Amino acid sequence: PVLRHPDLRAVLALMGPRVLGLGATYVNFVLPTFLGSRLAAGAISAYEYGWRLMQFPETIVGTALGLAVFPTLAERANAGDREGLHRTASWALRLVLALAVPAAVGLLALGRPLTALFFQRGAFDATATDRVTWALQFFALGLVAHSALEVVSRLFYAQRDMWTPLWAALGGLALNAGLGWALLPLLAHGSIALSNSLGASWQVVILLLVAQRRLGGIEGRAVGGSFARTMLASALMGAAVAIFRALLPGAGLLVTGVGGLAVGAATYVLAALLLGSEEVRDLVRLLSTRGTWTRSSH
Repeated sequence: PVLRHPDLRAVLALMGPRVLGLGATYVNFVLPTFLGSRLAAGAISAYEYGWRLMQFPETIVGTALGLAVFPTLAERANAGDREGLHRTASWALRLVLALAVPAAVGLLALGRPLTALFFQRGAFDATATDRVTWALQFFALGLVAHSALEVVSRLFYAQRDMWTPLWAALGGLALNAGLGWALLPLLAHGSIALSNSLGASWQVVILLLVAQRRLGGIEGRAVGGSFARTMLASALMGAAVAIFRALLPGAGLLVTGVGGLAVGAATYVLAALLLGSEEVRDLVRLLSTRGTWTRSSH
């Protein structure tokens, strides 16, 4: 019988904290409605549109990469290969940073024209675009954290540790709720977006600190060097987009939005390669590889 299966107790032990963690995630989704109900009409909608715009690159970068790397993390953990475990996690985190940081800079630099291009029509006027952009700039600050969380949390799930991500999620929820409420009079719906970003960032910090203690780190020097190169290349990308927009002040939304994305992406890739970014260099190789994520180097 199923109830007497020898693995049932182990499965239930893993399910309990995971279910509670999903409950904390659900509260994070309900919280914006609770806080936004105290603001002017349209605040919750502006928040939701900003969230959707941020979720587009986050899903492509963080969620996709987290799902791709999880089987290898679990394989390394089950084999007791601690070296391979933190090496794989380090590489995945570096790749997330190499993609999420420029995406965040892109949202900051092109958030308004992209919002107008995608949504501004009919009842969605320029005022609505301004409201969404206000939330989006705070969401952009948390894009890196949300993306990194997809990888870092799975590092613990691969080791069958469901409790540590749960405590981190509860800490992030507390920060999200408290800060969102405190800043509501000052930033309106922007406070809800900012507190969401900081809550996700706090979760990542907690999980990285625990990983540092348990695994002896995840190649912090390599991650730090990669992050520095990524930040510099992203700063050059942001400058290039700003110059592009300044040279075409009267351009339409399509030219500003799509053209800005093209200029930004080309500048970032070129700058990252010149700075010696292994992640950008190997990205094409990674995308062309089929099957389970395997990484024997780095």
